[in-house]
Amino acid sequence: MPATRTLLRLTARQLVGAALVGLLAACDFSGVTTPVPLPPGARLVIGPVTPALTPGLTQQLLAVVTDAAGRPLDVETRWTSSDLAVATVSTSGLVTANRIGDASLTATVGPLTATARLVVQALPVTSPGLLEHRDVVATIFWVGEGADGSNGFIANAQSAFDASWLAHYGGIDAPGSRRGYLPAGFTPLENPFYFALPYSDIDERGARKQNASLVVPWAMSRAVGATESLVKNRWIRITAPGTARTCYAQWEDAGPGLYDDFQYVFGSAAPANPFLLDGLASASALDVSPAVRDCLGLSADVMRLTWQLVADADVPAGPWMDIVTRSPGTR
Repeated sequence: MPATRTLLRLTARQLVGAALVGLLAACDFSGVTTPVPLPPGARLVIGPVTPALTPGLTQQLLAVVTDAAGRPLDVETRWTSSDLAVATVSTSGLVTANRIGDASLTATVGPLTATARLVVQALPVTSPGLLEHRDVVATIFWVGEGADGSNGFIANAQSAFDASWLAHYGGIDAPGSRRGYLPAGFTPLENPFYFALPYSDIDERGARKQNASLVVPWAMSRAVGATESLVKNRWIRITAPGTARTCYAQWEDAGPGLYDDFQYVFGSAAPANPFLLDGLASASALDVSPAVRDCLGLSADVMRLTWQLVADADVPAGPWMDIVTRSPGTR
């Protein structure tokens, strides 16, 4: 099946020459622009937003307003903090962490608002944007899955990042016919431990989305090709509440349902997926492969899981490391 929070402690001087310079050239964030009426379909995105800072550190926030076609608009932004004792934000978007606690940082442009939660804590944060998402509804999906009502009539021969996913995997990853963690009939060419989250940094044309450099936590620290995904092949740690099992998997598709829910994927917002599953109070917010389901010792096709993005260096040895996917995709 086929999207925020970013930990980049950038000063204003460090922002010069960074990947956001194109946006800065197109938009004036000085706070002195002349207000203009917003066209229909305008959208406001803020970033890079850190989930946590320590007292005394600063974070330069930016606000980008685009029209319905994704073109930046030159408009004035108003910044506010819900708790000035915890964190203050200047008229230009510079956040200063004052004391331990949490505050909501809000950008306002006409009728549009965008808010992010900031935690000020005593210890330094070493894992950018890697928040734990607890007890979310997850569903099983697999490479080569046919299109029907259970998956929104979207077949999984392709992924959001790879137009030839089925061919590159090597066959259908049938959940009912297994050989350990592998499909019974063949050894896959890519990692059978895979997942999908409702964000893709690649659009339907195969180009990187304009908001990717703002919302993907590691966008500034990784050089990629013009059509290569920033998120494909990243790892998450997955646990099933009430069990002692922990498994790891790689990001190979976007979904379920949505493709731009970055507030949930990289932040602390609840999943935005509007398609509720029968008998469940929450929408599905994670897809996992048959190997992940079996690794967790589960048998249901719908489950509640806890997941967290992790750095490559923090992935331990395990069956998920037997076949590691490294291909950039061919979208």
